[in-house]
Amino acid sequence: MVYFFSKNDQFVRCILDVTEPDGPFRITLITSDGTEHVQVYPTARDANERWTEMQRALLNEGWEGPLGVDPRF
Repeated sequence: MVYFFSKNDQFVRCILDVTEPDGPFRITLITSDGTEHVQVYPTARDANERWTEMQRALLNEGWEGPLGVDPRF
């Protein structure tokens, strides 16, 4: 899944994916300047808990979103 957040003229793209059915699970944040931050989790539950925390933090920092979801990823 791909989620987008915006703040002023900046965007953050958040990609949640898995390479194998049983993990590991990745959360990738890509900032407007193209910088990537990747976090890897052993279970879907761990990744989901972290994703929930990240969404809350982005919203608390004034980001708007998630804006549009692209389930193709």
